[in-house]
Amino acid sequence: MEHKTYPQLLTVAQAAHVLNGAPYSTITEACRTGRIFAVKIGKQWRINTRRLAKQYGLTLEIEE
Repeated sequence: MEHKTYPQLLTVAQAAHVLNGAPYSTITEACRTGRIFAVKIGKQWRINTRRLAKQYGLTLEIEE
């Protein structure tokens, strides 16, 4: 099994991948409503990888 290392902040596309292909629109809506902890930088959302992993009970290798 391949181990992937994730950055500390994920894009919506990366978060969708981590969440097994969840639709981009679902992730964006979750960011907008606060169901997923995220910050908006310009027009793009960035999602804290550690908090996402904890929220969904995932084990992810995260870059330091």
